[in-house]
Amino acid sequence: MKEAAYKLIDRVDRVFTRLNNHLEGKDYVVGDRRTIVDPYAFAMICWGNSIPNKPLSDYASVFASTNSSNRMIPYNEQWFSKELVASLGCA
Repeated sequence: MKEAAYKLIDRVDRVFTRLNNHLEGKDYVVGDRRTIVDPYAFAMICWGNSIPNKPLSDYASVFASTNSSNRMIPYNEQWFSKELVASLGCA
């Protein structure tokens, strides 16, 4: 069981590192505007952030994409609030 947990932590680190490198100097995952990939990436970042590994702030570009006006997701108060997103540890 412990080995599986370590493999998961290692995989999350590798994916976050790759995404971090991809997002460097970019506002969005694909192109120059928000696409369906951005909210999906945001959800996966929140999930990955819940796994006890490095803090999200260690991945500067990923951290910035979830904090800089939350460009990855449009705020629509009917869907969710900034407080809800903050409670997920991604804002």
